[in-house]
Amino acid sequence: MTAMRGLIACAVIALSAAAASAQERPLRYGSTGASVRRVQGRLHLRQTGFYGTYTKAAVSRFQKAQGWAGRGNVGRLTWSRLF
Repeated sequence: MTAMRGLIACAVIALSAAAASAQERPLRYGSTGASVRRVQGRLHLRQTGFYGTYTKAAVSRFQKAQGWAGRGNVGRLTWSRLF
């Protein structure tokens, strides 16, 4: 039973780490995929999965509201504040 709990704990940690690394993938104009849709949803944008002009502008506004330079790219700090 203890070995099974250890195995389950390792699986949970591995899945959490995989989710975190996928979440923290840097995003910029031209990026696509589920990570982009997630950011778009958090910023109340239409979730197209394409990081275009509207997404970049919304990220830039969010960053400026945090007191940062609004470059419009999603890096580690922006990820952590969004989620």
